[in-house]
Amino acid sequence: MTKKSDTWCYITRFVCCFDALPAAKQRYQERLREVRKKFKVVLASEQALNLGRSSLFFEQGFKELFGFKELPSKEEQKAYSAFLFSTIIEIPADARIEVVREAIDILDLDYADEFPAVFPGDTRPFLMSDTGAETPECIWQ
Repeated sequence: MTKKSDTWCYITRFVCCFDALPAAKQRYQERLREVRKKFKVVLASEQALNLGRSSLFFEQGFKELFGFKELPSKEEQKAYSAFLFSTIIEIPADARIEVVREAIDILDLDYADEFPAVFPGDTRPFLMSDTGAETPECIWQ
């Protein structure tokens, strides 16, 4: 029996103020509605995972929030963090990698025409399976 679809986990990371999390979830819901027009969403985050402020990802995203303005003080920066939403999507098994990338473009929370960025971040996919043992090697993305 031929497999009809592959299951992909999309990790969407972004930086924002804690107070902006409701707006981030609203934007995530908007993006999910667009994804559902093309793909089957199996599971979607109900919560944002707090990734903290100690990564290069946070530093870069934080700077994008302010564009050319002066950055807030160290004390004010404590109101911000990096977060993550996770989305499990079924993609047709015979789809080319461009189709997998199309879902990335749809899920990204930050819009190209927004400056400074509102939810700077990125989305990365990786292949999932029921067993985690469908391929003998460990392929990386």
